[in-house]
Amino acid sequence: MIRIMEFAARCGVAAGDVDIWVERRWLLPLRDETGPSFSETDLARARLIVELERDLGIDPEAMPVVLSLLDQVHGLRRRMRLLTEALMELPEPHRTALCRRLLEADPDNGGDSGGDRA
Repeated sequence: MIRIMEFAARCGVAAGDVDIWVERRWLLPLRDETGPSFSETDLARARLIVELERDLGIDPEAMPVVLSLLDQVHGLRRRMRLLTEALMELPEPHRTALCRRLLEADPDNGGDSGGDRA
């Protein structure tokens, strides 16, 4: 685990910036009697926050929405990876049938999703 001073240095920001991000709940470090401690995952998220703020100009009011959407994307990617792994464990005939059904249901591949598209 990484303490706040090292964490801030590795992100290229002041410790006060990290405190603000924690206060706004953009980061959720573990806490103990000596204060917050951060993981490598927290570090990656903090670097993303720096990039979003400095490079893309995302303002503090929009940041929770952007972070939430990115969290959803990462969650969906994780689920897709798990589904793909499960699919690959199926016997070949079942895997082929399921893949065919998925392609048929995908409107982006000319399939019918069962709903109307505008």
